[in-house]
Amino acid sequence: MYSEEDARKWIPVAGVDAIAANLVAELPVRHSDKTKEVCRKVLAGCYLQDIWDMLKELGLELKNIAHGRDGREHPLFPLKEWMVTSKGFMGTEPPQDGRVMDDDNADARLAVQRSMEHLMECGFLARS
Repeated sequence: MYSEEDARKWIPVAGVDAIAANLVAELPVRHSDKTKEVCRKVLAGCYLQDIWDMLKELGLELKNIAHGRDGREHPLFPLKEWMVTSKGFMGTEPPQDGRVMDDDNADARLAVQRSMEHLMECGFLARS
């Protein structure tokens, strides 16, 4: 199930390679100053529509469903409390600095695709 209302929302994505590179880069700093807190922004990413397209390419059947449809019968009704507390967070607005088209995002998309393939291999996601 997906909502076309969220198709152009941006999902920040970092592959394990990017996370590992950030951790290794911080090791000398953390060793010399143990009180320093480190926070790194994930700037690469992709649109939710990209994720849905990848899922379809992997053979999953997705249906578009409006946010307010069916009340208790909506397939995502069990997530209603989470949607209310997270204010329906399904991504953010895309970056306005041109980052959306950067080649850096190809690595992010590849990370998402590999994660989906792994979830299918271990049986968490099943083809329709």
